[in-house]
Amino acid sequence: WKIPTALGLAEGKIRRGEFSGSNSEHIFEQILAPSISESEYASLNKFMTDCLRQAIDHNADPSLRKNAISILGLSPADIGFSTLEQIIRDPTEAEYHVEALHALTRSGHKEGGKLITDISIWPSFTPSSRAVALSALVSKSNYIELLFAAIEDGVIKPSEVASSTRERLMQDTETSVSKKAQEIFAEITSGSRMKVYESYRDISSDLGDAAHGKDVFLRACSVCHTYAGEGGKVGPDLTGIKNQPSDALLLHTLVPNYEVYPQYVAVMVQSAGGDSFSGYIETESEHSITLRTATGQEQVVLRANIESFKSTGRSLMPDGLEQTMTQAEMMDLIAFLKRGE
Repeated sequence: WKIPTALGLAEGKIRRGEFSGSNSEHIFEQILAPSISESEYASLNKFMTDCLRQAIDHNADPSLRKNAISILGLSPADIGFSTLEQIIRDPTEAEYHVEALHALTRSGHKEGGKLITDISIWPSFTPSSRAVALSALVSKSNYIELLFAAIEDGVIKPSEVASSTRERLMQDTETSVSKKAQEIFAEITSGSRMKVYESYRDISSDLGDAAHGKDVFLRACSVCHTYAGEGGKVGPDLTGIKNQPSDALLLHTLVPNYEVYPQYVAVMVQSAGGDSFSGYIETESEHSITLRTATGQEQVVLRANIESFKSTGRSLMPDGLEQTMTQAEMMDLIAFLKRGE
């Protein structure tokens, strides 16, 4: 009962804005202030030692482990962060990665932000973990500069940041933030692929032949995508996209890395036996991950057998689809995706 009780007290203090999360402060010392006796301090140290032990105890109840992991994020960085790092570096501990990421970033410790943007850690995140990490990086002002630095260093791909988030950062009221965002997202918003999109932008699906567009889809897209029950399962099912604007369909067709949804980010997995696999994660569990490869096949890999795991930050869909068809056929394809005839 001590761990969930302490966790509740600490989170209440944070929600009231009574804890800054500085690197040297201990939130539980603040709770016990203004005076803390030697015996209370000894009890606090024993409590934190117990939390450290519970956080890495594979035989402990999962809910207790998750609470213990959360506690570690409320202590000075030099007490619990090494254990949290140990957890997020371990692919067999994926069940606890989200709690560890929340713990690392909950109090705004800069060390937490530095850790999750480390080049040796970021590529190993699964889609769910990456979504939590990105949410934390854009929710705290002292993390945004770390996000920008990671993008400039090539650790995080600009396409991994949602277009809505990119837009928010580029219009931030803090001039230094908006200016930097406009600079680092320039390529994805106005780069060479965007120039291709701009050259096609005046194409209207109203002028296309949807019936012929189906033939174009079957020839150029159906190996990876399904529409109305026809096609492959490498990429998302496109049946329900007809309500999207024509220019949005065109954008994602010509600039596949403009925005890559976390579940469709390509990953590379090396097994302990020397086998290599690539694809996107279709499902994951405590013990295994299931990849959907570029050929449409499912590949199950046990977490215990994973030697290395790396996210590419990019879509499996290649650039240059427009090179496989005429401009008129592109118009027909967009018309088909809009009308499904």
